[in-house]
Amino acid sequence: MSWRLSYRLRHFIQGTLWITPVASLLLAMGLAPLLHEFDERTRWPLLGYGLEGANGVASAIVASTFTLTVLIFSIILVAVQLSSSQLSPRAIASSILKDRQTQFILGLFIFTYVLAIAVLGRIDTRVPELPLFIAIVFTVLSVAAFLYLIDYVAKALRPVSFCGRIAKAGMQVVDAVYPHQASDTKSTHELEAYIRGRRPGRVVRLDANVGVVIAFDRKGLSAIARRTDGLIVLVPQVGDFVARGEPVFLLFGGAASLKDRDLMASLVLGAERTLAQDPAFALRILVDIANKALSPGINDPTTAVQAIDYIYWMLREVGMRRLGNGCVKDETGALRLFFRTPKWEDFIGLAVTEVRHYGAGSIQIARRLRSMLQDLIDYLPSDRHPPLIKELDLLKCSVERAFADRDDWANAGAGDRQGQGSAPELGATKPNPLS
Repeated sequence: MSWRLSYRLRHFIQGTLWITPVASLLLAMGLAPLLHEFDERTRWPLLGYGLEGANGVASAIVASTFTLTVLIFSIILVAVQLSSSQLSPRAIASSILKDRQTQFILGLFIFTYVLAIAVLGRIDTRVPELPLFIAIVFTVLSVAAFLYLIDYVAKALRPVSFCGRIAKAGMQVVDAVYPHQASDTKSTHELEAYIRGRRPGRVVRLDANVGVVIAFDRKGLSAIARRTDGLIVLVPQVGDFVARGEPVFLLFGGAASLKDRDLMASLVLGAERTLAQDPAFALRILVDIANKALSPGINDPTTAVQAIDYIYWMLREVGMRRLGNGCVKDETGALRLFFRTPKWEDFIGLAVTEVRHYGAGSIQIARRLRSMLQDLIDYLPSDRHPPLIKELDLLKCSVERAFADRDDWANAGAGDRQGQGSAPELGATKPNPLS
């Protein structure tokens, strides 16, 4: 099995809602005859129901669990639609449809439903005591799981909860793409200039369906480059859309002999970006949530401030990593694989520009953005400061244009971690640049 096929299969299983319920259905179908056989041999008197009472209980379980299952599916679909419209369309890919707890609870409902049908079909001349007892136990568990799921969905789809999950998932990708601290290794600018100055032996262009680069096999590509004593350069960045005929790989040295099929088997294209290997996509979703909250139709700057809180956390962590383009070298130090990744300026522009633009008329947003930028300047090393200072200057200009009254102008120019209403920090000596 190729890496691309195994990758697609793995993520299909992880992100599909129906696999767990179907597995539960098959489990119930296989377990029901075993329980019946065991009950026939033991004949334990567990419940003492007559035929009519057992038939009524089993019928009620079948009807109630089916109703609960349909109701839960309806609630989940409505919740996902609301989160998509209120937060971001990108919320669907990271919604509770992929949540393990949701899948497990739906599987529990399906298991109970199928088991109850099997019990109902066995009530003939005697009551199957053990299967009926187990069906009742799972019905009670299903009711408890239903109550839990309602509470869980209501909390999970709150903007602040959703922002927290997206930021944590994004930091996992950042840890994988940028594992080194800022001082661990040297910059890759020299390598980029070196590659740009060389003529590739061959260029591999996309000849299949168009799409967004979702992931690539870093280990596999570096291994085949080492085997051929060559260098492979991945042209598009993860998250880039690639059209047919565009260059995908630049091959140097012995790598020029590689087949296009082997190289394309190490690349996954899809309809939209995912969090799999895209360190900037989590920020993209958080910024979308902030932008949507700042739209005139919603006008919810507090939700935007909550999104900025997690943007700030991600920028603090990213700012301490060694950023720049990725490269893989072999044991001799020879460069085998080179690929582009977002730089610090890219992260700052993505995180701040649109929020500053759409929130220019909000005092909350102006104050929270200034607090975030100033805190990043105070926390991060000096080589990270230039784009932050630039954004502070642009924020000052935006505030000057948005507020004609001097008191509002000065208020919007002060930093505030809560956007509006936070007490001054102890020992804070930061001046208001607009006062």
